[in-house]
Amino acid sequence: MTALNHFNFLNLVGFLVTAIICTGWNVDGGPQDDKQDENENNIEVFTTFATRFFGVLTPAAFTFALERGAFALQAVFAMVQMMPTYRDLPVVQQGVRGWYLLACICEVLWIAVLNRENEEGEGGREDRLTTSKAIFLSLFMAMVLGFFSLIVYMQAKIKLQEPVEEYWLLRFPFVFGCGWSLVKFLITLNAPFADMEEQAQEGSLPAEIVFAILSLLVIVAVSVIVIRFAKDISPEYCIPMILTFYLAGVAVHLFSEEMEDHFEEDEEGGTLTAFQIISISTASVIFLGTASHAYCFRSTIERDEYDVEKQSSYEGEKIKADNINDVEKQSSYEGEKIKADNSNDSLNSNENPKVTPFI
Repeated sequence: MTALNHFNFLNLVGFLVTAIICTGWNVDGGPQDDKQDENENNIEVFTTFATRFFGVLTPAAFTFALERGAFALQAVFAMVQMMPTYRDLPVVQQGVRGWYLLACICEVLWIAVLNRENEEGEGGREDRLTTSKAIFLSLFMAMVLGFFSLIVYMQAKIKLQEPVEEYWLLRFPFVFGCGWSLVKFLITLNAPFADMEEQAQEGSLPAEIVFAILSLLVIVAVSVIVIRFAKDISPEYCIPMILTFYLAGVAVHLFSEEMEDHFEEDEEGGTLTAFQIISISTASVIFLGTASHAYCFRSTIERDEYDVEKQSSYEGEKIKADNINDVEKQSSYEGEKIKADNSNDSLNSNENPKVTPFI
């Protein structure tokens, strides 16, 4: 039995730190107190953040169920990778290494920055998303996304010994976390332009629209890359499906009264309508593209397996036929040789008749 090593303990520590911060402790140094709702903890801190600084790319509330899903899957990984059967597998030792711990640290720092109250002189109210806070939030979330992406890439290059078990228990949590981290990064990046109180004063709605369009282009590009151009690794359909689910949530939120008030300056309502159409169209295109590629990819695998089986069968039949021909040729050759030898013996007998001595 292989002993646990430092990578196993680093993975466990990373998850435990995140779990403690998210479930039992405030980032200001103590346990949750009475000033928080009894059902509120830092697992919902991103939901609170996204709904507080909501904008064009803020999804409906049901979308944030993915946050708890990602947390639960990481808990599964943290426990499974400590078990004797999985602890020394390459997908853990070489695929994850210490990058998961770094991702957890960056996520904790993201929560710490968000919970930090603005100091005097930073402008505005205490909960305003200042420029410095927005920069650090985007930086830490980008680092979380980067570490998850690195893990997904390194794991995808490793051949799994038990494909089904290892994928769902040791790889899928990071694929899921990578897709959701991209969503969190885009929401964080767009948050500074979605402060409704500041938009009326600073007129940042055009900037929000520009960043929203760029974010949609990023979503499409990532979806295409992970399923079409990842030549040295297998396609990861989970990531575009998470992005589709997110865009579906965005489309639902765009039809809410809250968003109508958000675009009250747009008297004709053309901007809101355009984003409603764009979000639905983008989600549909990504979903259909992913589904069709998965179907074609599966058909290609089945066809290749059939071709290999057919080729093996053909080669087997050819070898069998060659062996039969060789046996028949050998038998025919030996028969002709025996016949020729008999003919030679007969000729020799005729040429040299036996002489009976005369007495």
